[in-house]
Amino acid sequence: MYVLYLCVTGVSNIIKRDISLPLMAILSIAGVAILVLMRGDSWLWNFLCWENLTKYLQFFTLGLIISKYRNKFFNTLTKNWFSTLMIVGWIICMLLWYNDSFHNRFPLVYSLVHDIAVRYFALMTVVIMFHRNAQYFSSEARSARTLRYIGQRTLDIYMIHYFLIPSLGFLTIFLSTGNMLTIQLAIGITITAIIVALCLLISSILRQSQTLGSWLFGVKVRTA
Repeated sequence: MYVLYLCVTGVSNIIKRDISLPLMAILSIAGVAILVLMRGDSWLWNFLCWENLTKYLQFFTLGLIISKYRNKFFNTLTKNWFSTLMIVGWIICMLLWYNDSFHNRFPLVYSLVHDIAVRYFALMTVVIMFHRNAQYFSSEARSARTLRYIGQRTLDIYMIHYFLIPSLGFLTIFLSTGNMLTIQLAIGITITAIIVALCLLISSILRQSQTLGSWLFGVKVRTA
């Protein structure tokens, strides 16, 4: 996605007109259309991880848009109507997600809810939570500093974590029956913490090279 963005900004530089956001938006919409209508299963499709590209490019583009219009976006986060809409929307999407009748009767709408809507509502809800507690996260408390560091390395974690996800099939027999939400959360949080720690360790090693840091994670090369 980052390489694709570099190509788009390169086109903007050539024509001397900033069309990076409109182009990224078009590519994101095209990615979703390809995922829905032309999803492949060839070795090239899987080798290049095109499913992940077509599915998640929209969120990369969303980040670019928010970065450009951050003041308006942060102002919207303070509105009660917006936070209410996001939280209620997330709850409704989760209820529809686990509704078999809805899944069977409206498969296309279910896919929209399952693959797109719930992700936006959940993402915005989490962003609202962090924004409303910005004072704490700006403090010098150890937990706040740790979270800030993780936040600065989100791209690194995104790029690396896939290679560290363990196979947990052996736990299915223990977690698939009854109400195991608490145990599922405990296991998930523990494994997530370990994966994030390993990602940060690998990231810190790779960032020792300015070239790798720039091409893998978009780190600006420092000039003397």
